[in-house]
Amino acid sequence: MNWPKFWGQFCEAIDKSSIAPITKFTYVLELLEPKIKRCIEALPFTPEGYNRAKAILEDKYGTESEIVKCYVKEILDLPHITGTNPRKIAEFHEKLTHSVQALETMGILKMGILRLNDHARYIHSYTYCH
Repeated sequence: MNWPKFWGQFCEAIDKSSIAPITKFTYVLELLEPKIKRCIEALPFTPEGYNRAKAILEDKYGTESEIVKCYVKEILDLPHITGTNPRKIAEFHEKLTHSVQALETMGILKMGILRLNDHARYIHSYTYCH
């Protein structure tokens, strides 16, 4: 799941609307992937439960460092391109551009490549140690 995209769309279309919090809770539970949903599905089905669910999701998946790690991981997971297949090169370019633009929008690339390298090192060590 592309968390930043999902959460941005959810907040704009549902969370900021005048829909009752319990209905918003229903929507978020229906839209989340099972793995993500597990961390909030035991909460009470009340307005307070919805607010707590939002806080849990934002804490767990919405922190800048988690989002950066996701985009850096997408870059690191790009396939190695061999040969001159135009379709594969175009797909590679599209995926790389998407992640780089997201990091630029967040201001991560403006902070310097050293910070980005720190995130990449963390992901690399996490991938091979877990």
